[in-house]
Amino acid sequence: MHLDFCVVGLGNPGQQYENTRHNAGFLALDYIRTQWGFNQYSQNKYHQAAESSGDLGSHRILLLKPQTYMNLSGNSLVKLKSQLSSSQFIILYDDFDLPLGSMRIKSKGSAGTHNGMKSILSQLHSKDVPRIRIGIHPQHPLADATKFVLNPFTRSEWECLEPVFSNIMKSLEYVFTGSLERAAREFNRKAL
Repeated sequence: MHLDFCVVGLGNPGQQYENTRHNAGFLALDYIRTQWGFNQYSQNKYHQAAESSGDLGSHRILLLKPQTYMNLSGNSLVKLKSQLSSSQFIILYDDFDLPLGSMRIKSKGSAGTHNGMKSILSQLHSKDVPRIRIGIHPQHPLADATKFVLNPFTRSEWECLEPVFSNIMKSLEYVFTGSLERAAREFNRKAL
């Protein structure tokens, strides 16, 4: 199958992680799949991922949710390296350093402290991987960040996420037409 882009949502598989903050990448991908009308996810054992695909304009897009657990997310992309350059992958993932309701688009860079992104950069042997970070940090101090990211979003947090997911979808449409910088200018704002 010819591909133009692969949008990768990061998260942990399993019901116990389903709506957790660390699964913001999965949740954003689910929203996008529904909005674009792509097919239901199917399990691809070769890629160790749940996948959905479809056409958006003239572009063939693969949506991919690694099923390897966060720290090994890059393993799901290894076999796609022969079809796509590192810049044709767009990674969606949670960022504890960004406030809830915000997002940041970058064309390249380090992984920071995010283990899923570290795994991807390591497996692709490149830092030139576009990414969209989804802010999950609350406006109050936390005693235990690890416990926080593995807990589900609250009802009020969910209300902040849908506009962010909508903006991620719009920004991807810019990225697919070569306008990542425009997407960053428009959507790299403070929390909604």
